[in-house]
Amino acid sequence: MTQATSHEIGTGRGHSRSLVLELGADRFVALETERLEDAVGQADLVFDPADADMLARSASVLKPGGTLVSVAAFPPFGRPDATEIFLIQEGNRHSADRTGA
Repeated sequence: MTQATSHEIGTGRGHSRSLVLELGADRFVALETERLEDAVGQADLVFDPADADMLARSASVLKPGGTLVSVAAFPPFGRPDATEIFLIQEGNRHSADRTGA
């Protein structure tokens, strides 16, 4: 049986580094000093709770066949080789809108 592994990368402002690593990230990218696109490479899954600018940057690091999940806005890129999921919370109700591969 093949065992899956993961490598979690947390992002944020530099002052959040210790908290993000304490919460279990393997690596931290300080967005005010590092470009996400240069620091991360290609990812199978991106979970993005940030604003639209960060969401577009997150989309650029997604591998073909990967999945981008957002809680901030609908993913902007419409790539046919990826799955986009926008999680919506309205009051006590949750739903998801999914497009792509």
